[in-house]
Amino acid sequence: MSNQTISIAEYRSFVATPFCQAGQAEQKRGRRRARPEEELHRACFSWVLGMRDTTPVLNYLFHVPNGGGRSAAEAGILKATGVMPGVPDFILPFPYLESNGLAIELKAGKNRLTPEQRGWLQNASRHQWVTGVARDLDDFKTLVNVFLGGVAGNKAGDNSGGSKTLLPGYTEIHGKAR
Repeated sequence: MSNQTISIAEYRSFVATPFCQAGQAEQKRGRRRARPEEELHRACFSWVLGMRDTTPVLNYLFHVPNGGGRSAAEAGILKATGVMPGVPDFILPFPYLESNGLAIELKAGKNRLTPEQRGWLQNASRHQWVTGVARDLDDFKTLVNVFLGGVAGNKAGDNSGGSKTLLPGYTEIHGKAR
C-alpha cells in the first residue's frame, strides 16, 4: 500500500461532502443527533487548516481522539495500548516563542472538565505550556493566538504566572504571565 497525500483544498472538499458532515452517520429513527462538541472540533480544525500557510508551526497542532463512545472491548484495547484519560483535545507539543507547547480542551454546552482533564492542563501549565478550555471558535482562536505571541490579561495583582481568567465562563489560560 502506498502512502498518499491530499492537498488542503482536497481535504476541505472532502469534509464538505454529506458523507463527512457532523451527524450524518448518527441518524436514529430519521432524526439527526446533535453533536455540538464534534461540530466545534470541526470548526476549530478548519480554522487551523486555513492558518497553516501563514503560520507553519500550526502544522504540528493535532487532535487527540480520546473521547466518544466505545465498546468495553475497544476501550480495553485502547487502555492496554497506552491511551490515557484526560488528554486535551488539541495539542501542539513544540516550543514557540515563550511557551513550551499548547494544549486546548474543547467543551460544548454545560460540559465541565473531568478531574483528569484539569490535571493534564494544570501539569502542562507548570511546564510553561499555554493551556485552556475553549467553548467556541473565538475562545479557541484566542488561545492559539496567545500561544503565537499574543498577550492575555492577568487578574488584578496576579503576577504569579498561575491560572488566569481569559474570557467569561470556563475558559482559562494556564501558564506563565507574559
